[in-house]
Amino acid sequence: MSTLLGLCGSLRAGSYNLKLIQEAARLHGGDFTLGDLRLPL
Repeated sequence: MSTLLGLCGSLRAGSYNLKLIQEAARLHGGDFTLGDLRLPL
């Protein structure tokens, strides 16, 4: 089984990119990890 890693520039709840990643994870059906790249500015 494979693992899907999702990275999105915006982690807002209403982000289209985040929704696309979540839908891809649902269709994938395997393990899913959403990466958090909150870097200090």
